[in-house]
Amino acid sequence: MIVRSEFRDLDTPTGPMRTYVYTPTHPTVAKKYPGLLLYSEIFQQTAPIARLCVQLASHGHVVMAPEIYHEHEPPGTVLAYDDVGKDKGNRYKHATKLSTFDNDARAVVRALRAHPACSGRIGTVGFCIGGHLAVRAALLPEILACASFFPTDLHSGTLGEGKKADTLARVREIKGGRLHLATDDGSIGYKGSVLDLLKREVEEGEQTPLTAEIFTCGPHGLLHEVADFARARGIRCEASLEGPMACAVGACRGCPVPLRAADGNGRYPAMCVEGPVMDATIVDWARLP
Repeated sequence: MIVRSEFRDLDTPTGPMRTYVYTPTHPTVAKKYPGLLLYSEIFQQTAPIARLCVQLASHGHVVMAPEIYHEHEPPGTVLAYDDVGKDKGNRYKHATKLSTFDNDARAVVRALRAHPACSGRIGTVGFCIGGHLAVRAALLPEILACASFFPTDLHSGTLGEGKKADTLARVREIKGGRLHLATDDGSIGYKGSVLDLLKREVEEGEQTPLTAEIFTCGPHGLLHEVADFARARGIRCEASLEGPMACAVGACRGCPVPLRAADGNGRYPAMCVEGPVMDATIVDWARLP
């Protein structure tokens, strides 16, 4: 799939918002694709985030990734992967009003719906602070699906000016699909592990490899169990992995992921280049640190 990349400065109530656009293009046929609002972590449009945008677009999505701190930094700013950049990003997330984040989400949704290659069906995905923002975006009725990875401050509600985010309290407003919560003690939702809940939903819902897909993140032990569950049933499963990414271009070999010899050829792809989202069923979890 050929992917065309560009950027647009979208109008918002707090000023123009640089937004990176990735559009899949068919060489001979004009096609329409679902839209995807992608939120980065606090460092904004880094090289790994840009590669992920291209990867998702190549699977058939019109991807738009906004700069979440456009109110505080000039267009095109990427915060450094160091303590200075991290501290600046954390300051910005508490200096930005929730209404700003919400208005920004509406602006991207409007842009996606107006994009000539977008079918009008829109989902959202995000990582770290972006995971939290993806959940907030999913409160919009136009959002039909949401994938949230490591959502910063979702449990504590400390996102935004005043640190009084109501995101988790409002999750039942999400209309895109069924939402299930699991806690070990049953204090919220299903009593038991998320793996037990997954097994119940797949088995009682009579899901098949043609109707089910699994997207997972979390500690490697959990990912290992989910991957084994998916592989045994022939269900597609993708996992978002975490690891030390030093150079972010695959040169330092600091983040290799061992693949199973049977179906992954025993390779060690770099997480920063071919990940961080990978086919969980071919990862050799027993050899992953």
